[in-house]
Amino acid sequence: MIRFRVGDTNVRVHALALIMLALSFALGARAELVAMLTALLLHEGAHLLAARLLRVRVESLELMPFGGALTLENPYRMGRWQLMGVSLAGPFANLLGLVATAALAWWRALPVSFSLELMRFHGMLAAFNLLPALPLDGGRAL
Repeated sequence: MIRFRVGDTNVRVHALALIMLALSFALGARAELVAMLTALLLHEGAHLLAARLLRVRVESLELMPFGGALTLENPYRMGRWQLMGVSLAGPFANLLGLVATAALAWWRALPVSFSLELMRFHGMLAAFNLLPALPLDGGRAL
C-alpha cells in the first residue's frame, strides 16, 4: 500500500490498484483506463471538495482496484445536510461529467470512441453509487 498526504487528508493507494493499472496498460486497455481514472478522480474529488465546503473533516481517501472510499469524521456528529451534500457530490459530479463529455463529443472536441467510454464510466459510477445501500453514496444520503 502506498501512503501519502494531500493537505490534511491521508491518501492510500492499494497495491492491487497499481497492479490492475499496469495490467490494463500492458493489455492495451488504455482508453478504458484513462476513462475509468477520469471518472473516479472526478467522483472522489467532488466528495473532497464538498466536504471542505461543508466543513466536514476527511480522515482518509483510499483508492482501491475498483473504486475509492472516503472516510469522513464520525457521521453521527455531522448534520444531515452535511452528510447528504458530501454523499451526493460524487454522483452529481459524474452526471455533470457525463453531460459535459456528451457535449464535447457533439462538438467533436473529443474522439467519439473515447467519449463513449468516458460517458459509460461516468454513468456506471453515478448509477452504482446512487443505489440505496450502505456504504454507497445513495445509502448514506438516504
